[in-house]
Amino acid sequence: MRASFSASTIGLVASVVFVTGAMAGVGPWAEFDGGRARLLSDTNVNEATGQAWLEIELQAGWKTYWLEPGDGGVPPSITLQTGGQTIEPDLTMPAPTRFRDPNTVWAGYTDRTYISMTYPVSASSPPARLQASAFLGICREICIPVKLDLTAPPTDEPTVATATERMREAGELPAAFSPGGVAPTIEQHGDTLTVTFEGNELKGAEGAELFVASTPRGLRLATPSSASDYGEGKLQFQVPILKQKSAIEDGNLGLLLSLATGSYQGEAPLPHLK
Repeated sequence: MRASFSASTIGLVASVVFVTGAMAGVGPWAEFDGGRARLLSDTNVNEATGQAWLEIELQAGWKTYWLEPGDGGVPPSITLQTGGQTIEPDLTMPAPTRFRDPNTVWAGYTDRTYISMTYPVSASSPPARLQASAFLGICREICIPVKLDLTAPPTDEPTVATATERMREAGELPAAFSPGGVAPTIEQHGDTLTVTFEGNELKGAEGAELFVASTPRGLRLATPSSASDYGEGKLQFQVPILKQKSAIEDGNLGLLLSLATGSYQGEAPLPHLK
């Protein structure tokens, strides 16, 4: 069941101007029903990648969603426009919490969170105006679609550099799966996928939750089960298959493993699904 929307949409229009060299910027807070958000940037156009963040603070009783929230959620989206081109940045968020309401299960946040954005930049291109447009689902009894066009003017103010450095050092983003570290394997048993993690980092793990971040086209999965802890750093989850094409011969499953001590994310190859 999809969340319902009210008719109101909030638009706050501004732009971000980037110049050559290292820059940091913190935009003003944009207020909306249920919370506020602002844009932060820390970009060096002599490098290949720009970095920005959308910081979100919610009032008590309000919620927003993870990038893949489930059937009952509204995922955030962000686009950038610069030099006549539209850029879809790579988005990452801290590990969400799984909420089990009477009518739906969803993944998201109820206090503060942020969206980390990386995008390509070119040192050979002249300075161009960059605009960041974000869409969020902010919900209480109903969901309000919030559209934000935010600004983070570059400045050399020390407080701005401190704010962007705080975002860089937040330490809340998931670490990547790695061979020899935390990495999953996937097997199919009938109408269920079994996802197994093994690694020294998982010994004594608490609060383990598995989130599905992406699936191949034609595959739809249910919410993963709670973890089965086999000790010695082995965790296992069952993920029911709700719908699939007649056969999916290859593809990857995007996963996020959340623990009380941290989180890990990445892709794992699917077996040949029958």
